[in-house]
Amino acid sequence: MESLGAGKQQIVEIAKALLHAQNVLILDEPTTSLTAPERDRLFDLMNRLREQGIAMIFISHFMDEIYRMSDKFICLRDGKQVGSDLMSNTPRKELEQLMVGRTIEESRIELSPHSEEVKLTVDRLSSYYFDDISFDLHHGEILGIAGLMGAGRTEVAEAIFGLRESTGFVSVDGEPMDKRSVKESMKRGLCYLTEDRRTHGLFPVRSVKENISAAAITRFVQRKIKGFGFKGEYESADKIADEQNISVPSIDSAVSNLSGGNQQKVLLARWLATQPSVCILDEPTKGVDIGAKFDIHNRIAALAKSGVSVLLVSSDLPELLELSHRILVMRTGHIVGEFERSEFDPAKIISLAASSAYEKKSA
Repeated sequence: MESLGAGKQQIVEIAKALLHAQNVLILDEPTTSLTAPERDRLFDLMNRLREQGIAMIFISHFMDEIYRMSDKFICLRDGKQVGSDLMSNTPRKELEQLMVGRTIEESRIELSPHSEEVKLTVDRLSSYYFDDISFDLHHGEILGIAGLMGAGRTEVAEAIFGLRESTGFVSVDGEPMDKRSVKESMKRGLCYLTEDRRTHGLFPVRSVKENISAAAITRFVQRKIKGFGFKGEYESADKIADEQNISVPSIDSAVSNLSGGNQQKVLLARWLATQPSVCILDEPTKGVDIGAKFDIHNRIAALAKSGVSVLLVSSDLPELLELSHRILVMRTGHIVGEFERSEFDPAKIISLAASSAYEKKSA
């Protein structure tokens, strides 16, 4: 099991629960690692179980899923029940406000134009999981990578950052990275936000402060902040937590006590504390509520506006369409399509990602 990716682990977990379902099935964020077609298959199965008389408690942050599958809802916020009703009686805006405690703006994020200067070049990158991956990432550009589970998106991101062995070439600002490693990547201004924050990202028993400062601790030391480990680290982490809008009673609290959205903000804050020039973000809003998702989207757009280059891996197609200047589509370890923002077409992107054949970089 540990050799499987997060998405396949999720499918096994769902299968295990379905095997034992007789009267009541509790599904806690079952779709966070699933692609759109896989979600559709799960929902078809849930409808068949409903017809057999099995009752379901369906926990989800995805509003479309809640309205698609639920008959009624109970809304929780900060550990308290703040509302309940039939879905048919509740407009979407009203439920969103109950969940978040404020009105979520619906305006589309306006991306700033990016530079034509190339920041990151990936040339003929190959491994067991993918082959001949080549693309340029420009200064201030958000480049989305779409694809179904198993397409090789995460593996490419890990290889670029030095977490996975591969052949081919990666260069930053025209300078090759001859020995790709995490240490070298960080030295060259890269950061990588993992898709699985619980297993590969956070230190759950450690404090919010320590989780935020972990990747940038050397920079703090070099700046000779007084009281390292106490006052200096605390003040820096506290300032970063405030800038990232992390809701926490104290940054000395264990990060495991935070909500999923705030945990994700902590992980993002850790990497932004390194002042990166290239952010590789793998499923940055996985398992977070709509309020945290809105905050993270705005943070990503602000990063690009400031000149940071972003490689955005996501199974959430609306997220890619909202945030990307350009989208690459992967299928079975190959890039099979490329779309500029003016050419974005959800149906074409899904069709390319799910097709059995491919033509390299055809759109």
